[in-house]
Amino acid sequence: MLIQEHWLFDCQIHLLQELHKNFNGTGKAVDMNDPIPPSHMPRGYGGVAILWKRELDDIITPMQLGNERIQCVEIRGGDLNENIYSSTNSQRKTAISNFMSEHKLSTVECGITFIHPSGQAMSAIDYILFQDHYKENVVKIEKQEINSNVSDHTPLMLSLKCDISFKKMKERTNTKNLKVNWNKVDKNEYKTLIDDKLEKIKPISEKLNLDQAFDELNKILSDTTSKIAPRKQKGKKKKKLPVMNDEILHAVKRKKTAFYIWKQQGRPKEPGNFYLKEKTITTYDLRTLCRKEQALERINTRQQILDAKSSDTTLFYKLIRKQRGKMGRFIEELIVENETYQTSDSVLEGWTKHFGDLAKKSNYQNFDQNHLEAVEVETEIILKICKENYSHEKVSIQELKNAVKKLNTNKAMDFYGITAENFIYASETLLEYLQLLINTSFEHCYIPNLLKIGTLFPVFKNKGDIKNAKNYRGITITPTYSKIIEIIIKGRENNKILEHQNPLQKGFTAKSTPLLCELFIEEFERENKDLKLPTYVALLDGKSAFDVVVHKNLIRRLFQIGFSQQSILLISNLYENATSCVKWGNTMSNRLFNIEQGVRQGGAISADLYKVYINPLLQILSNSGLGAKIRKYKLLCANLC
Repeated sequence: MLIQEHWLFDCQIHLLQELHKNFNGTGKAVDMNDPIPPSHMPRGYGGVAILWKRELDDIITPMQLGNERIQCVEIRGGDLNENIYSSTNSQRKTAISNFMSEHKLSTVECGITFIHPSGQAMSAIDYILFQDHYKENVVKIEKQEINSNVSDHTPLMLSLKCDISFKKMKERTNTKNLKVNWNKVDKNEYKTLIDDKLEKIKPISEKLNLDQAFDELNKILSDTTSKIAPRKQKGKKKKKLPVMNDEILHAVKRKKTAFYIWKQQGRPKEPGNFYLKEKTITTYDLRTLCRKEQALERINTRQQILDAKSSDTTLFYKLIRKQRGKMGRFIEELIVENETYQTSDSVLEGWTKHFGDLAKKSNYQNFDQNHLEAVEVETEIILKICKENYSHEKVSIQELKNAVKKLNTNKAMDFYGITAENFIYASETLLEYLQLLINTSFEHCYIPNLLKIGTLFPVFKNKGDIKNAKNYRGITITPTYSKIIEIIIKGRENNKILEHQNPLQKGFTAKSTPLLCELFIEEFERENKDLKLPTYVALLDGKSAFDVVVHKNLIRRLFQIGFSQQSILLISNLYENATSCVKWGNTMSNRLFNIEQGVRQGGAISADLYKVYINPLLQILSNSGLGAKIRKYKLLCANLC
């Protein structure tokens, strides 16, 4: 399907992916060679695009032609802004005729296709061109009289004989789990069903039974949630128009009536015909009403967003998601290390490769290899000491309840389809059973591998090329059990982290904000401006910082600041044999990749572990004496980090 004048600019081209769930496409904008920033966008104009059904992804490859037009190798189409069958000999018609002759292109006359905003039928300027040797395969080209069409142009449809062999779609796991609205769930029924199923489970005390016990509990929670979740009712058939009110409804009826009468009169095409005029006028009236209603809807939505920003955060983010569209930030082409991945399957493969490579253990030649080897040996000794001397500190029921309360609600499901609400609305029986499992896990300092499978979501950083994998960060949804375990460990060890971290560390710290660091920079800049001195600021930003944390070094740092031996063993085990899969566009990758380095962005304790890991760098910067001065007050460089 060819689209002309889509009025999208280069930063909006991705919206073509949101037109229809069954269609894919690509396009070009008038500013593709010199993109206009979103803050300076004028009223839209121009632009061309082509759409195709997603089943055809495997046989379609967009080509970079170096110009601002869309080209299909065999067929061309669009708004030529010229009636090539008219008797005039304008410069534009001559150019089009020569172009068609040079490339041996033909078309079929379909009549008037453009209607002036005043409602008057003007001319035939829309055509579908095909090469002469394809003429036998062209069945017909005809105008489509669509009642709901509110465009200035009448769409054309080409029927073509073709033989396309579809590639067999690769098997992939569709994980479109419907999110449970817990506000509509019968909480008492949920507790009763869980209690009934837990009565049939045998008590557990052996380490070897932990994997089976957590697996059984996963199935119980998942099955029960599916059973009590409110069923989504089939809604009424969606209206074809984007907006609707009583006035538009009456306008649609008038248009349909006028169209029916015009059709009954033999579809007259004379410009002065009463029935043709009536059909044109009713179409114009409907189009005007739709545009007015859409404009009002946009104004109301913006006002709702502004009002909800300060009063209702849930509504605010709901409106933002609606504004972005169902497939906001969803791409069908990905660049990973100069290699391009296209189609849904290959893009998912590209994501898995990108984040899998980040998770592999780095081997940088510039590092002090002797030091790294010494750290590994030291870490092995630390773990051995911890295993021989740790004492089991039991998790109390109150400690568990406090951890459950700190879970964030209304979040995405984990790998097993479980969310925080499964435990927040749990009965005492479930919490007591979970306490038994966690205490068994803590006693043996063993966390089953099934609790280490994360679901990674690529999130755009809002800077750089949206198709480049380097401009995405991976946010990992860890199993809810792991979150509870991490929160318990964090509660026990957080005081030691705060005690040893650099006092200038403002990030990831409760009751603190990095804005204080920005205040120092601003005051320094003001001072220099008053003194007419230049200001030089060097911003240090660790590239993929969370993704390249060396686990052995982290364990060593935890031991140095006095973490309990049990917590060290649990954290070490938490990252041992940890794996992740990528979820993109409601599809989960079939392949898991190992997490050999890094702390997961999204983990309950990940930010705190990173603070411990990076703290020596802040200490070095603070003690270096480098920085700036405002009168008699020194600003060390760590202030600016």
